[in-house]
Amino acid sequence: MKIGGEVKSVIEGADLFYVGTADKMGTVHLAVTGDLKVPDDMHVAFEDWFCHKTLENLKSNPRITVGVVDSRMKKGYQLIGEVERVNIGAILNGFSDQKEEEWSHYPQSTHQLFIRVDRIVELNIGPHSDEEIG
Repeated sequence: MKIGGEVKSVIEGADLFYVGTADKMGTVHLAVTGDLKVPDDMHVAFEDWFCHKTLENLKSNPRITVGVVDSRMKKGYQLIGEVERVNIGAILNGFSDQKEEEWSHYPQSTHQLFIRVDRIVELNIGPHSDEEIG
């Protein structure tokens, strides 16, 4: 699916992106990120401190959906696809002694997700269809 100009404009105008993954039982997990890039007309990518559940889900099920809405335009899209590559970015070397136990369940590294977009559907406030655009 080609990421066209209007979809790219909405991505560039938005500041929050909702990332949906599911485990092999179908239980959905939702995460939020603040920076989505369009490296080419078939892929989106971002890097963030994803929680363990997002990464666990992607190991058993690489399918992913990213919701993006530009609140000023009141227009959005759901980008449905598959994670093709996961790279580790920044890495922490633990936490301070005072916070080690309290924060031990937080991620220790950023992960870069490179996603092939297979389908794009409207995601708007009010009436809209779930038909694929383009």
